[in-house]
Amino acid sequence: MRYVPENIDPLEDELRSFRPAEPSRDLLERVGWQLASDRARPVWPWLAGAVAAAAFVVVATITWRASHSPGPNLVQVPTTVPAVAVVGLDNDDRPALATYRRAWARSPAELEELLDRHAARLLPAGGTDSARFTAASGSGFVN
Repeated sequence: MRYVPENIDPLEDELRSFRPAEPSRDLLERVGWQLASDRARPVWPWLAGAVAAAAFVVVATITWRASHSPGPNLVQVPTTVPAVAVVGLDNDDRPALATYRRAWARSPAELEELLDRHAARLLPAGGTDSARFTAASGSGFVN
């Protein structure tokens, strides 16, 4: 069932009445000649281009592999540097978060003493000429 609107516009009604015209015989002949001539085009230029592109890819791959290979007799051995051993520190005296948590769990005074030991070992000696860091200072450093 086709939908027919109640108010039909006269322009729409006129447009519905139009039917496409049949194509002319001349047009059909020209389209036929174009289609026939497309089939007759030679394939060899496309084939020659594809062969040239494949040859370029092969030469580029061989050149790249020859310049990037380490050689047949070269063996790359990874080297490792052993970690520097810290003499005189046991696991409870290393400046690490776990060490600070264990000291805090024992007592706040032990944490203070551990922080003082680490500060004395890591900060420069001299006291008066060295920079001090405070949380309350604006830039973080007070002379």
